[in-house]
Amino acid sequence: MTTYSTVRIAHAEARPGRLANGEFQTLGHLVVLADDAGRRAVPIWMRGDPGAGDLSPVGFAFLGQEIFADGYRGATAVFRARARLQGTPRAAGLFLRVMRPLDVRGALTEAAALSDPSNHIVTVTGRDWADHEVTAPIPEDANTIVFGVFLAGPGHIEFRAPDLARGA
Repeated sequence: MTTYSTVRIAHAEARPGRLANGEFQTLGHLVVLADDAGRRAVPIWMRGDPGAGDLSPVGFAFLGQEIFADGYRGATAVFRARARLQGTPRAAGLFLRVMRPLDVRGALTEAAALSDPSNHIVTVTGRDWADHEVTAPIPEDANTIVFGVFLAGPGHIEFRAPDLARGA
């Protein structure tokens, strides 16, 4: 199954912006990416100045798609993409997360996300385009599957031709 979504910048603003004393201070920017067809949005806090080439996410960020696990139960899900890095992030790559009915949210910090056994990850480590894939067994009691990319620290991850498929 190949799924493509057009993502646009829905909103961007300097942060923190106007201070209580009337001064204006910019420590970074809030950028909101939106997928109109799926009615999804993700906020990303960026540090740096636009156009200076030094914008990068603050902390840990991920961009993912969540689908029902119905067509994958009892098999393996495979998420593939061509990816490369710019800058020097602490960690970056592709992920798959298997959600069960009582799972209400995943890990929200870098350390927790990278050590959570429900997250299956493959790291990306180069500036050249390369093929990467991450697989995860999907148990019969799985509710949904979340797949996408993650980035920890300054830098950029770029990806092309994402594909989620049912493995053996």
